[in-house]
Amino acid sequence: LTSTSQAVTGLTAGTEYEVEVVAVSDGGVESTPVSGGRWTLFGQPSAPSATPAGYALSSGDDGTNGAVDVSWTAVAGATSYTVSHRETGQGDDAWVEVTELSGTSTRLEGLDGAVSHEVRVAVVNGDDVASAPSTATTGAAAAVATGGTVTSFVGNGTIGVDGTRYVVHTFTTVGASTLTLNRTRPLDYLLVGGGGGGGRGPSFVHGGGGGGAGGVKEISAHTPSGSTLSVTVGAGGHGGADPAVAASRRGGDGGTSGFDGDSAIGGGGGANYFEGGEAGTGGSGGGGAHSNTAARRAGAASSAAGQGSSGGTATGRGYDSDFAAGGGGADGAGAGSSTGAGGIGRVSTITGSSVRYAGGGGGGASRDTGRASAGGAGGGGAGGFTTAGDQSNATGAPGQDGAGGGGGGGSGFHYDDGASAAGDGGAGGSGVVIVRYALP
Repeated sequence: LTSTSQAVTGLTAGTEYEVEVVAVSDGGVESTPVSGGRWTLFGQPSAPSATPAGYALSSGDDGTNGAVDVSWTAVAGATSYTVSHRETGQGDDAWVEVTELSGTSTRLEGLDGAVSHEVRVAVVNGDDVASAPSTATTGAAAAVATGGTVTSFVGNGTIGVDGTRYVVHTFTTVGASTLTLNRTRPLDYLLVGGGGGGGRGPSFVHGGGGGGAGGVKEISAHTPSGSTLSVTVGAGGHGGADPAVAASRRGGDGGTSGFDGDSAIGGGGGANYFEGGEAGTGGSGGGGAHSNTAARRAGAASSAAGQGSSGGTATGRGYDSDFAAGGGGADGAGAGSSTGAGGIGRVSTITGSSVRYAGGGGGGASRDTGRASAGGAGGGGAGGFTTAGDQSNATGAPGQDGAGGGGGGGSGFHYDDGASAAGDGGAGGSGVVIVRYALP
């Protein structure tokens, strides 16, 4: 060698080596060897793994927001390890170190359970020299619950405590499912039953009433009954259809939505010329029809206080008005005026935004002289109507799924030539179950 340094390769990690240097003259005379000390070499460690996989929250209630058990493979020659973690995508100064770990696993606590994290490990030898860190392993958010569609938002002065992060689980698929908690914590929830279907407009001048919105419950600081909680999303009621079948003419009642033993009942179906509106068994009542009898013109009152509004209570829904009544909404009755408006829905901020849920369906108009409007902004579909020379809108539009709105009533008359065109009522929208919790 002619230089004063040399890289030595092919060594085995974890094995102690001695190094000495000898100077050689031009005549080949060697000096006395000089010892350079002893070294134990180690390689760069492999990336750590997480238990459970994907950085899901570990079991046990340790009082922290998110916790994950991280492990790695032992490295020969290591005297300790340093584990670092940060939120995914943050800068180099965001790494948080846990040092002087003697084993090959540790629990990382206090993680924000709504965002993903990166974890890496480095080896420290007997001379207190650290290796380069391993490749970082990225895990998913340390979720404290699973089920439904998961979103999150940070509270503000009108929604919650400043800086509080809420995780929201939204269920809109009709039928039964579950919310699984990895640890117990207070829950807020919103239940909306399925909307009632709109009544049929038979094949002459009379329009059908709008379906009532599903019942609504909004509960704060609920203590869950266990770790696996039942969820049910109620279906929307069918729209009134075949006039030859009595059970099919009026709009069907909406289905019940439920969560952890509580429930919100579906809305009542809208009336048609043959039957009056229905209250269902708890949600908002269905609107009355445009009919020549007082009983069929009458809308139904909600039969469960606090869950929804009466349906079709406004004046002007009678035989001479040419309009059927809209179904009741969660926070307002349906109208029977020339607008045929459905009842207004209830405003909730449980998702972090102001959203209307459970509006009633609009009533069906009977002639080209008027049109029924849609339900509340979170609610049902428009009532059907026809205009001169155009019967394309003779069927009531369906309710809005996931909002518990009632369907609009159908219409059936073409004013210019007297031709009749039956209009089926729109189906009610399905309900929704929304659960949220705050992360500490």
